[in-house]
Amino acid sequence: MTSLVYYFRFHYLLRLPMGKI
Repeated sequence: MTSLVYYFRFHYLLRLPMGKI
């Protein structure tokens, strides 16, 4: 279950910079 949270967090971090551009 911890892996799922890590995966979601990784996507959120990647989406943050992409949405800024």
